[in-house]
Amino acid sequence: MERSRPIERLADALQECLNEAAERGAERAAQRLVPRLDRQDETLRLIWKQVKGSGRLPIDD
Repeated sequence: MERSRPIERLADALQECLNEAAERGAERAAQRLVPRLDRQDETLRLIWKQVKGSGRLPIDD
């Protein structure tokens, strides 16, 4: 039983590292997604203006 404690502490430490890495990765992915969505919106609005001329996009409602 005494031997399992260091292993449990190591497992806990590794799990904490993994959790933090996953959180950081999710944050980075979310930050990268925002500019891409902004560019996609700009493109959609440009096409909308070219096709319809003026007015609001249906997604703006």
